[in-house]
Amino acid sequence: MKSARAILFLSGIFFLAPMGLNQSAYADDSTNYESEVSSKNVQHLFDLAFKYDNGLGVPANRAKAAEYYRQAAEGGHVQSMFYLALLYRRGDGVQQDLTKACKWLRRAEERYSPAKLVREEIELALSTEEANKGQKKLIAWKQ
Repeated sequence: MKSARAILFLSGIFFLAPMGLNQSAYADDSTNYESEVSSKNVQHLFDLAFKYDNGLGVPANRAKAAEYYRQAAEGGHVQSMFYLALLYRRGDGVQQDLTKACKWLRRAEERYSPAKLVREEIELALSTEEANKGQKKLIAWKQ
């Protein structure tokens, strides 16, 4: 499993550094965050989530980060799916839920294969029943 973690780390160096992140939005905390949220633009939602996740220009707040990641993930933003899954995995800002983490990682791995490594690691910790339950939820969710 150590090699899988190393691959994830190395491949994630570029993926996890937000691509297209509006760096000027971090200049100060006077940015109108609400206009970004009301736009429902998934990149803006991700940017806002990342700010709260990392305390960039705003006080760190993982619960808010999770909510904005979720909105962007539901809009198809792959990085948001991945970050949201990590929050669920750790129970950081949300109640720990490995089934939800796997759900979001499965969605992300369709366009980002290293997400599969994280999902497989989590599934090893899940019982067979929990893993099957998560797979059924994903199938129902895709329909």
